[in-house]
Amino acid sequence: MRIEGYFGRYGAPYIDAVMICEKLGIEESVKFLVDTGASKTTISESDAIRLKINYEELQKLETGMMGIGGVVNTYSIKELTLAFVTDEGSHAEQIGEILAIKHRVKNKEEEERIKLIPCLLGRDLLDKFALIVDKTRNMVLITDEEVRVRQA
Repeated sequence: MRIEGYFGRYGAPYIDAVMICEKLGIEESVKFLVDTGASKTTISESDAIRLKINYEELQKLETGMMGIGGVVNTYSIKELTLAFVTDEGSHAEQIGEILAIKHRVKNKEEEERIKLIPCLLGRDLLDKFALIVDKTRNMVLITDEEVRVRQA
């Protein structure tokens, strides 16, 4: 199985998926920045708004999270599926939990900056597969195939 991504904003690697959460009534496409530094897959605040996620329906985690947008309130979305287009048709990955973030906005300038923060595809999903990010070949790929690496 091969899930192909692409290089998006600022040359960063992205993978598209359909997020399906019956409990929240969501079945929508989401663009995820591939982030090997993120331990958990995370929905950005701007996408949470677009997906009409009601934070009041989610469990708020006691401790916030520090990330690219500073300290944020963090909420748990449980029991969902990420569906990917693959070379074989599609692949659905059941996810026990992803996080949704909500910033503590101080001013209009900060609010505009926050809108640029992407959703993150974290190691909770990436560690299940081989990840290839090769800018020289314009390749972003997640696969369950054996990847051979020549020894130097």
